[in-house]
Amino acid sequence: MKKLNLLAKCPNCGRKHSNSKTHILKQKSGMTTLHITCGHCNVSVLVLASEGPMELLSIGMMIDLNEEEVERFISMSSVTVDEVIEVHKLLTMTKKSL
Repeated sequence: MKKLNLLAKCPNCGRKHSNSKTHILKQKSGMTTLHITCGHCNVSVLVLASEGPMELLSIGMMIDLNEEEVERFISMSSVTVDEVIEVHKLLTMTKKSL
């Protein structure tokens, strides 16, 4: 994943991430999740990267979460279908009572 540091630029200030703090949060099935904090403007980016045989594919988004907060969300369990249905029912009931 060293290639990522050479290619990526901060979406906020446009500078290369050569002076940035990069933390690998998760690696699974060829995908790597990184938290990068720009060393120049201090903006954080969450990056999902996959290294194929001939290229590095990545997508990043600016976030206002620090590394520990992202790790907490990554470790949480997924929302179940039943939970989605329950929230939908609650929202429907609330809308009717307004």
